[in-house]
Amino acid sequence: MTEMTKRELRKKFAAIRGGIPAEERAAKSREICRKFLSLADYSSARTVMIYMSFRSEAETEDIARRVLSDGKRLVVPKCEVKTREILPCEIKSLDELRSGEYGISEPTKIRLCGKSEIDIAVVPALAFDKDNFRLGYGGGYYDRFLKDFTGLSAGLCFSECMTDKLPRGEFDVRTDMVLTDLII
Repeated sequence: MTEMTKRELRKKFAAIRGGIPAEERAAKSREICRKFLSLADYSSARTVMIYMSFRSEAETEDIARRVLSDGKRLVVPKCEVKTREILPCEIKSLDELRSGEYGISEPTKIRLCGKSEIDIAVVPALAFDKDNFRLGYGGGYYDRFLKDFTGLSAGLCFSECMTDKLPRGEFDVRTDMVLTDLII
């Protein structure tokens, strides 16, 4: 079998993830959320950056609400399309979010937070492999962000979208951990 290209893999994993029934996806998201919130790293974190879920991604709104209710700083990425970079912006309420360039909820106010202030960055992907490399959406936003990020990086992934090995390019950056819905 020939190796699939990243483009082909994106289609494959988007279809797999999109094929998970909504009710099951919600249950799996709750389990991933539970695991994230039980991390010692979360307990000690003061500032958490988390993507706002989009389409069939693992849902992150409950985590975001908990970060705020726990009195931690909540940072949400805003995509700077011209430079293909992420602007980490602090928000005080989920009411500060609106649909952005890609249809993803983004901060309406620009309160930049330095990367060095972020203890945990939760990043999205279509799939992850056993070495914590991610298959993103092809824009390179998160690889650029993670390149010199010194905090803990965590991916959230449905078990159906975990694979042994993904193709890797020279700019691909692995996450420190991946949390799935599998109960161990």
